[in-house]
Amino acid sequence: MSESRFEFLLTDLGYAVEWYLLLTVIGLIFWPLVFLVFRRWPERGLLLSRPLGLLMLGWSAWFLSWAVKIPMSRAGLICLAAVWLVLSAAVAWPRRQRLWREIKSARCFILWAEVLTLFAFFFMVQVRRYDPDVVGTEKYMDLAFFTSLIREIGVPPNDMWLAGGSINYHYGGYFLYSLPAKLTGFMPGYAYNLSVATVFAFAITASLVLGGMLGGRLRWGALTALVTCCIGNLFGLTAVLSRNTGLYVGDFLRNTPPLHSLRYGYLWRASRIIHDGPPPHNETINEFPFFSFVWADLHPHVTAFAWVLVFLALAYCAFQSPIWSRPRLAFRRWLRVFLPLAIMLAVSAAMLPITNLFDLPTFAGVYGLVVILSAFFAAQKLGIERKSSVWLIFMVLAIGCAGLFAAVPPKFFGPDKAPAGFKVAGIIATLCSLGLGGWSFRNYWGDSANGANNSNEQKPDANASSVSRRLRPFSHLIAFMALPALGLAIGAPFWLNYSAPARPEGLLGIAPYRSQFSEFFTVFGFHLTVLLGATAAGVLGERQFQLRKEILAFGAIVCALIFAAMWGLSGSLVAPVLLALLIAGVLWLISVAAQSQPDRSLLFGLTLALMALAIMLACEFFYFVDNYGVKRMNTLFKFHYQAWILLGIALPVLVRHVFKQGSKYPARIALLIPGALLLLGALIVPVSFARTLFDQRVIRIGDGPNAMWRAPNLDGQYYMRHGHADDWYVVDYVIREIPGHPVVLEASGGAYGYESILSANTGTIALVGWKNHENVWRGGEMWGELMERDGVINSIYNAADLDSLRGHFERYGIEYVFVGSVERGRYPQDKLAKFDAWEAVVRSPNSDRQRSSVLYRVPADWLTPANG
Repeated sequence: MSESRFEFLLTDLGYAVEWYLLLTVIGLIFWPLVFLVFRRWPERGLLLSRPLGLLMLGWSAWFLSWAVKIPMSRAGLICLAAVWLVLSAAVAWPRRQRLWREIKSARCFILWAEVLTLFAFFFMVQVRRYDPDVVGTEKYMDLAFFTSLIREIGVPPNDMWLAGGSINYHYGGYFLYSLPAKLTGFMPGYAYNLSVATVFAFAITASLVLGGMLGGRLRWGALTALVTCCIGNLFGLTAVLSRNTGLYVGDFLRNTPPLHSLRYGYLWRASRIIHDGPPPHNETINEFPFFSFVWADLHPHVTAFAWVLVFLALAYCAFQSPIWSRPRLAFRRWLRVFLPLAIMLAVSAAMLPITNLFDLPTFAGVYGLVVILSAFFAAQKLGIERKSSVWLIFMVLAIGCAGLFAAVPPKFFGPDKAPAGFKVAGIIATLCSLGLGGWSFRNYWGDSANGANNSNEQKPDANASSVSRRLRPFSHLIAFMALPALGLAIGAPFWLNYSAPARPEGLLGIAPYRSQFSEFFTVFGFHLTVLLGATAAGVLGERQFQLRKEILAFGAIVCALIFAAMWGLSGSLVAPVLLALLIAGVLWLISVAAQSQPDRSLLFGLTLALMALAIMLACEFFYFVDNYGVKRMNTLFKFHYQAWILLGIALPVLVRHVFKQGSKYPARIALLIPGALLLLGALIVPVSFARTLFDQRVIRIGDGPNAMWRAPNLDGQYYMRHGHADDWYVVDYVIREIPGHPVVLEASGGAYGYESILSANTGTIALVGWKNHENVWRGGEMWGELMERDGVINSIYNAADLDSLRGHFERYGIEYVFVGSVERGRYPQDKLAKFDAWEAVVRSPNSDRQRSSVLYRVPADWLTPANG
């Protein structure tokens, strides 16, 4: 092989530096605006301005393209960025001296955080250079969305695999990462891999900054980034301990070369742990962030990673807002404090479901709990009795539960299919919740307001009426709760063109199986161990729980009985363990919230941990109905991933609280020693991968006689130059020379293979692409239409004469016909020769014309009505 391992290094490095500098420029444009919200954070919002800036630029371009038809072209994006720059300069100029002082005061944190971000970005660039090909698994689906949105200049975006339709999928992540690709003009193969590196860098940045804010030190931020983004599950530890053939990491380290085996053997097995039924079949998907980053499928749950963390950071800003700590702020000051945060929260909330729809219920729940706690503290600041403040919490929770209970029966069983008894139970639960909400509302407004019941609480303002004081936390609560609703409103371009997949059997189902504890512990063993130790130390250390021995004994017996009953009913230890941790966490949260000066970072961490436990417990009993054979496969995949993120942010906060009490209570630290040991076990998978990544001079792709050897490079479409050179000749021409979204006839695809290659690699529109995925996105109701289109494709390629099929070209607006390697392998050569009568826009220079790839132009008169 003539290529050296350094042949592409300078080119790849140049692309990576240009991409990173572009993201930095976007961040600097938006930093003065981000500073208004994050001015008290350890990096003053400077590092968060990169993901937030891309988010704000992307949303504004997307919304304006829908509202006033401003094209999302490179020129349109540059003009919009210039408008944001003017607005940002108007904010920065009066504060220029303060901005400089803040940067100087935070320079140590900023410098080290930027070093870690740079390392994360270029580490992942190097990972992609050693496995660059955007092909296999579902990468073609991700590439198809990505290239289509690079071409797209309007909203709603065209569906690249269903001519005449718009995308019916949460495409926000593909869209946001397509913006740097548009601005740089890089080829899709490079832009895709650089987007993967950006996902990892943004995830490290956001988790580092959020952890640093919650922990108060850079080291806690680094620990947060580690446990959120960089560790694996305990599969590597079990493989080492068992020394099982084919699983022991040493077997992979001794292989030459090891990367392919490690990636497609060891690493893949680590993501398929929990079985939804008797093994070895019925595997579910148990991805963890590090797996997702190095596997490099740009799925919504991956592209949403940074935006989820940004949303959590904004939620913590809302928790810390002066509106709660100084609820008597004048309206002008209140609006000045509230408005920048409100805008960013609304935009973040708008893009959250558009990027990954499954994130909406979980993180909206986190935000709701945070705002309710904030209203409780605001009431305390106003001198309202603690009992009345608790009624405020009960009121909001009860009314929220009423809506949940009212929606449950149809969601479970489908419209008009819920059993009568279930409907009656839902109605009773709804009415009871509404009654509790009304009773709480009456008690909140009706209780005596003669000061606080605690000498540490503030006296009520003598000039403020009882009604006015009680109205303030309630009005603040309503204002903050309205922000997600505002987010849904400004996300209207998505919702107006999105149809939820129709499920006649209902959206939710009752899970027939539970997770086995050994499998569940392999996935979440580190998290559960640390959470158990921290919660035990936290609950037992609170003075509110220093009860008499007989009361503790009675409580222990009751808890043991509940634990045993849950174990017996579920048939697994997972549910009772999660329930026990959930109850203990709630008790800890209540005890902290009852303090006169509660630790807000601890409360925020507890809220995240409780939400993670709640969704993991729910996944043991319920699942989302979909088209997959294994009931809980997609449910565990989507929601366990969210639990991993929530626990990754929460656990360092809880551990920090234990360490703060370490000198007084050394036994608490001892509770965390097993977690520290398991952390080392959780590092086996990522360390093994990194260890074997760069110890080879060339890349080997595949096994056996078909294996390919080549130098590392960053071009995700490079494999086509050698393995599919004829196809690449046409693909390269279409990318460079054919603008817009023309409809191109090509062979349809099933799923996961080298099919629908022109639409996937160029962003042009196919009559129909991967039928399986289109069917999933649209809920199964379009299978007939998809098969009809597939029949049209086969009839055109198989026809001896095209004149009788002319109506199909007119009906679907087919402008080009592609004959590539897939088409030549699927249809007879003599039938494909009929297209030679048309103009060949581009033909690959193969000496054997029967093997060359060709793009034909459909005659213009075929695209107009015959009588026209």
